[in-house]
Amino acid sequence: MRQLLLDTETTGLDPKMGHRIIEIAAVELVNRRLTGRHLHFRLDPERDIDFAATEVHGLTRDDLRSRWQAQWGLRVRF
Repeated sequence: MRQLLLDTETTGLDPKMGHRIIEIAAVELVNRRLTGRHLHFRLDPERDIDFAATEVHGLTRDDLRSRWQAQWGLRVRF
C-alpha cells in the first residue's frame, strides 16, 4: 500500500485572520517503508508570523523572505 505523510507549518492558526501555510513536507511510504521519495519547500507568506507559531516551528519572517510566494502557484507531482 502506498501512503504519503504530509506536514505543514503556518503563520498562525486562523485563516480568517490571513494566516498562511509557510512550509510543506511529504514522504512516501510503500508497505510502511520509506521509499526515499520526499518533498520539502517553504513559502514566503508576505506577512508577519505569530510569535507562538515561531515558538513551535522556529521559522521567522526573515527566514522566508526570499522563498516562493503563494500567489505564484505551485505544481507538484509526487
